[in-house]
Amino acid sequence: MDLGKLLIEPLLLSYVQRAIVAALLIGAVCGLIGTYLVSRSMAFLSIALTQAIFPGVVIALLLYAGFLVGAVVAGLLTVIGVGLYSRRTHGRWEMAIAVLVAGAFALGVLLFSRLPTYRSDLEAVLVGNILSISLNALVLISILAGLTVAVLFTFYKELLLVSFDRTLAVSQGWPVYWLDRLLLVALAATVIISLGALGTIFVVPLILIPSATARLWVGHFWSAMLLGCFLGALSDLAGLYLAYYLNAPSGATIVLLASAIFLVSFVVSPRRGLLAGRFRS
Repeated sequence: MDLGKLLIEPLLLSYVQRAIVAALLIGAVCGLIGTYLVSRSMAFLSIALTQAIFPGVVIALLLYAGFLVGAVVAGLLTVIGVGLYSRRTHGRWEMAIAVLVAGAFALGVLLFSRLPTYRSDLEAVLVGNILSISLNALVLISILAGLTVAVLFTFYKELLLVSFDRTLAVSQGWPVYWLDRLLLVALAATVIISLGALGTIFVVPLILIPSATARLWVGHFWSAMLLGCFLGALSDLAGLYLAYYLNAPSGATIVLLASAIFLVSFVVSPRRGLLAGRFRS
């Protein structure tokens, strides 16, 4: 079978067409938001937020509602809760979300045990199935992805300054508190749109790995954002094709491919790779 047929054959199926659009959108947004998290050493934030959204998903399944509805509500409540805690205590938001996520995830596990029967939707939430994305879910993904990208580009300079020099941002009168909340909202939106495709287990790796890979190749923040966006979309798209032909879980396949790209980059990157010294000599 020639390469052209391998690439075109899946496109004849409507569910694969939806999956490809979702893969490109999710991968691109994950690469963008991940650049901020990697640069600020905030990997914990993405892990915590994913766990905090979990009980909202389980509650939605108990009520026989769409899990994306539960994810949106839980994401909003998480952002509000973190904001209220950090403002009232004048503490750092990292501590706020650490406290919140512990209780939220425990609640999710408890509610999970109350599910009357096994639900395939819950399996999709845990490990993802990008090939099962419906048209309505794709519309929601497109809207949230568009809004997230618009926020990240509109407030690019402000978020960049807060990420690398918070003291200067405060001295110049920038609303650092609200900029932190804005980044948290953007991350929550990214997690929400990624749940159906990647599941709670694989969302965090795809947010972080393409951006970490990009930092191995380029030093400029803007270039790292664009490269991370490209690598995220590429990992999603190529992983989707592999999952289709191998009849494998899409989330695991996508993350494995992204991890393989990272490992190769870690070895051969002329900037920070293991062979960097040899390249310079």
